[in-house]
This record gives sequence, C-alpha cells and structure tokens, in this order.
Amino acid sequence: MFSNDEVRPGADLDGEDLHGSELAGMDMRGANLFSANLKDAELAGADLRGADLRYAELSGAEIAGADLSGADLRGLDLRAVKNLREARMQRTDLRDAYLAGIDLRGADLREANLSGCLLCKTTELRRERHANLECANLSGANLAGADLSNARFVGAILRTANLRESFIYRGDFRHAQLAGADLNKARLLDMDLRGADLSRASLTRMSLSGDLRDTNWRSALLFGVDLRSARLSHYKFEVTPKGADLPKSALDRLLRSGVGESTLRLLTGRGTGSNVSLIATISDLKGGDF
Repeated sequence: MFSNDEVRPGADLDGEDLHGSELAGMDMRGANLFSANLKDAELAGADLRGADLRYAELSGAEIAGADLSGADLRGLDLRAVKNLREARMQRTDLRDAYLAGIDLRGADLREANLSGCLLCKTTELRRERHANLECANLSGANLAGADLSNARFVGAILRTANLRESFIYRGDFRHAQLAGADLNKARLLDMDLRGADLSRASLTRMSLSGDLRDTNWRSALLFGVDLRSARLSHYKFEVTPKGADLPKSALDRLLRSGVGESTLRLLTGRGTGSNVSLIATISDLKGGDF
C-alpha cells in the first residue's frame, strides 16, 4: 500500500499505484515514476523537476502550476491530463508526446524538446480538440517535424524555436513572437499570423498560406518560399546588411536591374484584399542605389 511518506526527492516509485493520490505541492525532484499509475492524482504545484515519467498513467491528473523542468515525458499520451496551465516545463523532454487537446495556457516551455510531438490528429481535424498554448513561452524549443495543426499559439513566445519541417494547418499564431525561429521546409497552411513577429526568422523553402496582415518580416530569409495564397498588408522588407527599408518601387527597380537569383528570389503573390503584388527576399546585397 502506497504511503505519502514514500514521496521525497529521488524516490523510486517505478510502477507504483498512486491512483488519486494527494500530491499537490510535494517535492518529487528526480523521482523515478516510470510506468507509475498517477490517474486522477492531484499534482498541482508539485516539484517534479528531472523526474522520469515515461509510460506513466496521467489521465485525469491535475498538474496546473507543477514544475516539470527537465522531466522525461517522452512518448506520453497527455490528452486526458486535466490541466497543465502555468506549468513550468523548461528543458522538458516531450519528444513524440501526444498533446492533442492539452491546455497549456501560460506554460513555460523554454528550450523544451517537442520534436515529433503531435498536437492534433491530422486525420480528424474537424473533431479533434486542439492544444492551447496561448501566451506559452517556447523560446528555443525544439518542435522540429511536429504536427501543430489547429493549435492556438496566440501571443506565444517562440523566439529562436526550431520548427523546421513542421506541419501546421489552421494554426492561430496571432501576435506570436517568432523572431529568429527556424521554419525552414515547414508547411504552414491556412494560417492566422496577423500581427506576428517573424523578424530574422529563417523560412527557406517553406510553404505558407493564410492571413499574414501586419506581420513583421524584418530581415527574415524567405528564399524559395511559396506565398502565392497568402494575404498580406502593411509589409516591410529590409536590405541587408545596409538595413534600409525596401519599398515596392525600389523592388521593381531591383528586378529590372537583373539581380541574380542567388541574391533575390522573386515570388508572385496576389493575396485577397491586399495590394501586394511582389514578395521578395534580399540577401547579402551590397551597394546599389535603391
């Protein structure tokens, strides 16, 4: 029979039945909870830093405000977790985890590894509940190859995050902070990126469609990007390294000047409700009267 007296930092609780246990605020740093039964457990505010939770049963568990920094949650199905709001998950290993429908509002996932995680079922987009990461901090997080479709990232902080080769369908990224993010080869379809900050982001060979109005593209690298179905307005481009704003008239002159494709990739885009007719990226352009 399990007793709360067994709960302590570094405790070996491998396979223990902790069903319905009251563990709120408990210090379980570095605990071995491999395959433990934590169904319906109260873990709000618990200290689970560095804990091993692989194969743990967490359905119905209340984890709001818990500290899971550095914990190992690889491959866990977290769909039935009651609440992860405001959870601290810095450097948490969430590789291949199933996060569809999870409420992560206000969670801190800085430098967390979410590589290969699923935040929705792409085959059930109309029925599946989707993860809520509104205002979550995912600075530097690894989301490479993740399926983030229909997830809500409104106001989320994704500075320098790795979203390379990710797939996002109908994601809500309004006012998200993606400065310096790696979106190379990502597929972002029917997105809402209004007011998002993509300055200095790397978007090489990315497919992007949706509402991009008022998006900040300063110094972003868009080589080979397909933006033909995007809706943009109030756009600004920047010449590097000079740093001067590049108006459309200058872009037209640049095109006529015969600048090679190695310096300029020109894309045609006539978005609905937008005056944009030319999208371009300028890279390592030196000199020139533009």
